[in-house]
Amino acid sequence: MLNGIYAASSGMQNDLVRLEILSNNTANMDTPGFKKAIAVTKSFTNGQNQSIQNSPNQEKAGAYVNEIKTDFTDGAQVFTGSDLNMSINNDGFFTIQTPNGLAYTRNGSFSVNSEGYLVTQNGYYVMGENGTINVGTAEKLVVNEKGYVFGDGKQIDSLVVTDFPKPYQMTRAGASMFYPQDSNQAFQVSYPRVSQGYLESSNITHASVMVEMVNMINVQRSFEANQKVVTIIDQAMGKTVNEIAKV
Repeated sequence: MLNGIYAASSGMQNDLVRLEILSNNTANMDTPGFKKAIAVTKSFTNGQNQSIQNSPNQEKAGAYVNEIKTDFTDGAQVFTGSDLNMSINNDGFFTIQTPNGLAYTRNGSFSVNSEGYLVTQNGYYVMGENGTINVGTAEKLVVNEKGYVFGDGKQIDSLVVTDFPKPYQMTRAGASMFYPQDSNQAFQVSYPRVSQGYLESSNITHASVMVEMVNMINVQRSFEANQKVVTIIDQAMGKTVNEIAKV
């Protein structure tokens, strides 16, 4: 009976993680630069999952989310016409200064803050070759394919577009930002093919949202089934204890 409870409860935990990932994917269908997260589930028995405390005399089995991968497939290029919207038609990420250090994103929905700096929607600074990019009071902002930034016809700076040998090792932070691991060596993309007036859409399309929703329903059913198993076994164990107590 304990094996059954263990397997069902680990299944419930696994389902909750998967449900959270699927829900987040669906919620970010309209977030520029969002990249789909994928849960990788693994089955285990004793000794295969060190994070779970196993009884030395009890063989246990179950499943857990072993890894959360990121699908870095490009989203569609969507024309907005805004001078402050930019997309990258190549590998690489916009480089952003955050309170926690440099972060990287494909979300090129920028704005200019009260001090004239180019920033993300969260207020983080967009990085250029000379540091943070200050466009001042320029009335006309132009960004060419190489990422050069011009204000009223004069070059101000150039965007730093960064890529990584193993982007899949990056850690997700929020909807569309990523932090590299220590061993991940960044390098600058020399010709990023920046498109001004465009945004890269989420790689969660309307069609894939339907798939995600079907998966959510299946995961919810799995959770409910595992929950029912736990309830049935718990009731059976309670009945057994009561019968033993009568002896």
